[in-house]
Amino acid sequence: MCKTCELIHHGRLGAGAVQGLMNLFGITQFQEFGDPQQVDLTVADIYGGPYEAQNLPGHMVAGYMAKSVKFDGLEKELVASLGQGVMVNTVRTAEKLRAIHGGSLVVFSGRITQNQQFRQFLDQAIVKFVKCESIVTENIFVYGLSSI
Repeated sequence: MCKTCELIHHGRLGAGAVQGLMNLFGITQFQEFGDPQQVDLTVADIYGGPYEAQNLPGHMVAGYMAKSVKFDGLEKELVASLGQGVMVNTVRTAEKLRAIHGGSLVVFSGRITQNQQFRQFLDQAIVKFVKCESIVTENIFVYGLSSI
């Protein structure tokens, strides 16, 4: 794939944590996830709507799982929030490191690439937040810059 690697980074909270919660709560498919906004704190929760002074939409997440103190019966929503947070943070961290250190590709490996559902979720997050194409192989996930 690449002849030299310039930077290696390992996330602290990742797909293993999401899979652990899925197992704990008996969730087998991402489609069983609930609505993460039931446990996530949004801009609208804080400001009563969009925060126009900073051009922040009301639906934007201000804190993943910030409302989880009242999560009775919201196990699926909690897992959805953690999954969304892990994927978004993974993609954004990778993109920031790529921008700081240069390079044209970022390679993901490990548990996040071994589960088809995680790969699909990650692919969607990359397209949504990083605006680039992705390449999925059996156990490696690569994305690079593009004009999307």
